[in-house]
Amino acid sequence: MWLSELNFHQFRNLQQQVITPVRGVNFIVGKNGSGKSSILEGIYYLARGRSFRATQVNKIISHEHDHFVLFGKLNQEDKEVNRIGIKRDVAGGLEVKVDGESVKSLSSLASCVAVQIVTPDSFNLFFGGPKVRRQFIDFGLFHVEHSFHQLWLTYTKLLKSRNALLKQRVINKEQYEYWDNALADTGEQLTQLRKQYMDSLFEQLSQCFEQIISKANFLEEIDFSFYQGWNKELSLKDVLNANFERDLKYGFTQSGPHKADLKIQSRGLAIQDTLSRGQLKLLLYILKVVQSKYIYSCTARDTILLFDDLPSEVDDDNKNLLADLMKYSASQVFVTCIDQTQVADIQTKFSVNNAMFHVEHGQIRG
Repeated sequence: MWLSELNFHQFRNLQQQVITPVRGVNFIVGKNGSGKSSILEGIYYLARGRSFRATQVNKIISHEHDHFVLFGKLNQEDKEVNRIGIKRDVAGGLEVKVDGESVKSLSSLASCVAVQIVTPDSFNLFFGGPKVRRQFIDFGLFHVEHSFHQLWLTYTKLLKSRNALLKQRVINKEQYEYWDNALADTGEQLTQLRKQYMDSLFEQLSQCFEQIISKANFLEEIDFSFYQGWNKELSLKDVLNANFERDLKYGFTQSGPHKADLKIQSRGLAIQDTLSRGQLKLLLYILKVVQSKYIYSCTARDTILLFDDLPSEVDDDNKNLLADLMKYSASQVFVTCIDQTQVADIQTKFSVNNAMFHVEHGQIRG
């Protein structure tokens, strides 16, 4: 699946614009403030129902308008979904349509197309807390395992109920019996899906490393492991029982899938303490690309990769390697840059399957 058309209406400074991307690499060139990042933001919003740049919708709607509309056409072999759209207004109203039919949840929209973005903030995958890495894991799992989302919703509701009892300092353990049993059962199922997904993703990473390790030998020392959120030698029910007094003291459940993490080390140390900024950048790109590749292998649907201001994040030595990774990913790619010469090396690698869009004051040519 890939995005073959994207329409903007009152979205930032892209008031009435249409682009028709190619399936390969789409370069978006323009000066700072021209609107090039808004194109990526529109793609991201269309797929996720939220922005990666702003939390308030009134900052996204074009000046002197009360709503924005995004509409996209998806090209895919199975033709399950061809059109997706979203409308937001300043009063908080939301309308989502899939193939002309209104849908109630953003998850219905998100299931249509997988979009990953790389910005300077994406390095939180390494420097941020476990929540960021759980989101990375669960993004991929959402797109390859249909039962995951409902399990996650159920687990989250059960966890909130148990935590509410703990915060009220309810000390009668019998009142926790139902919640503990349900939480443990759902949590074990959720964790099993995560384990299976991470085992397959690690295998895909290993295959990718084998192809590029001669160009980036630091990868030989990278180790990945999945922490499920509690001692893997014990059942979640046993852990909940053993930790009850401590949970009661702090007022929340301290063990379970909501504490899961992706551990990444080099030579036994945290990678942020051993790798250079350039090496971390390359590892970040690899993780995003490999996850896209794995989603495609499971679903036969492309993941759209968005790279915001890529040239400033990649030195000349790694641009060819990144171009190879883009080809490996089997993804549709969008790259923003200030000047076309900054991406000449990547464009050469995609001499047939690429498109160039120029943006100036919210007007798109290409």
